[in-house]
Amino acid sequence: MHKKSDMYKWHHDILQLQMETEECSKISVNDLFEVESPGVTPPVRSVIFGLAGIGKSVFTFHILDLWLRHELLPDAIRQVFHFEMRDLSSIQSPCSLEDLFFRYQRGGIPSADAVADFFSQIESHPSSFLVIFDGLNDASATSVKNRTFAYNEQVEMPKLIASIINGCTLPSVQLLVTSRPGGVTNYDAYDKKAQIYGFTRETMSEYIVKFSGANREEQEAIEGYSFK
Repeated sequence: MHKKSDMYKWHHDILQLQMETEECSKISVNDLFEVESPGVTPPVRSVIFGLAGIGKSVFTFHILDLWLRHELLPDAIRQVFHFEMRDLSSIQSPCSLEDLFFRYQRGGIPSADAVADFFSQIESHPSSFLVIFDGLNDASATSVKNRTFAYNEQVEMPKLIASIINGCTLPSVQLLVTSRPGGVTNYDAYDKKAQIYGFTRETMSEYIVKFSGANREEQEAIEGYSFK
């Protein structure tokens, strides 16, 4: 019997091999949300892969920080909604989009007029809303084909999430999903795919030097240290 960690490692190696055979390069955060063709504004749906503990969740909070400082595609993204799949998966009762965006994100549901106005804004300016699902591998697996849910329609949480990811519900919002290798089955649902790698010896030295404020002598000592 193989350990789950071994299976994740195999998925990681296979994914890395696939990405190495394609044209891959380092990208910035904003690259994930920029469209390829000028003048065209389709929704950008991205997935970020990485092994457990490598920094996927930290990366999503970095995106939130950039947005709060108006450095994430300035004036393009109006609202960001960050969901941890581990928390959503613990919800057993049926829920709606209304519950997802208000009860579980903001702690309560406002007036009916406010809710209607919110979803009207999503319908009018969908690409200015970014939805982040962090940790897709923590969600219950389910399949929803061509099923769209109204914002007040009660449904099981896994089906609601799957419908959003598959582009059936809220098809035009910006979407970012993080997952361990093997946690994503429908690769065609995403426009962009990226992978977070761990530190190399060189990048580890660079990181320590940058954030420690080391002087030249200390920098040379750090760069000469053998990291294991």
